[in-house]
Amino acid sequence: MKAQWVVPITRTERNGLRETSWADASQVKSVSGKRFGNRIGKLERQALEEIVEMIAHCVGYRPRRRT
Repeated sequence: MKAQWVVPITRTERNGLRETSWADASQVKSVSGKRFGNRIGKLERQALEEIVEMIAHCVGYRPRRRT
């Protein structure tokens, strides 16, 4: 079992991955786009939203409530 902050990205025909991948929300880094090689797949909206939510959780982000 993976840690709760590691989000699975399941292989689908739509995303083009060859196998399930994982996004570790506790290991967010900033890198130059020049460091990327060939694309291995395309992240689907639902997976992106899950990753964003877990990053927010890891850094303790809580949106302000509107009054």
